Amino acid sequence: GQIEGALAGVALTAGTAAELVVDASSLMALGAASRAAVVALNWESMPDQMKQTITEIMEIVGVAFLVLGAILTLASPTTAPLGVGLLLIGAASLAAAVALQWDEMPQRTRDTVSTIGAIIGGALIVLGVILCVTGVGIPLGIALIIAGAASLAAAVALSAPSNSTLNQR
Repeated sequence: GQIEGALAGVALTAGTAAELVVDASSLMALGAASRAAVVALNWESMPDQMKQTITEIMEIVGVAFLVLGAILTLASPTTAPLGVGLLLIGAASLAAAVALQWDEMPQRTRDTVSTIGAIIGGALIVLGVILCVTGVGIPLGIALIIAGAASLAAAVALSAPSNSTLNQR
């Protein structure tokens, strides 16, 4: 009883109005990230059928976000930031689906995916620099530069020999 009352007194001081601003999209992203973390931690113990189903869902959601993001980005300047956000989420979802199946892919496919990632990363950086230099969309340009750098880093990391490959030599 006494401890609960003391903690409540710390949370809100007398005479102040409590205002809780809730960003629904942030809460949704936090929920999705927490679910993704649970899946990642338990990935190896899941049955193969469940792994395949989760990967397929990630691919479908990723493509849907890419399409919706492209539509919103091109539709209007007011919906462009949301569109770019959805593009990034879609790309991240597809990248995660690929990463989960990475060791099962043939080497040629892995090389192709890494090359495509590097090309996309470079293009995003160039587009971001153009947007920043021209002043057309500095926040969007910065976001594209960051996304491009992450894509390049992922391509380099994926093309590097893995520990299992090194141990086989």
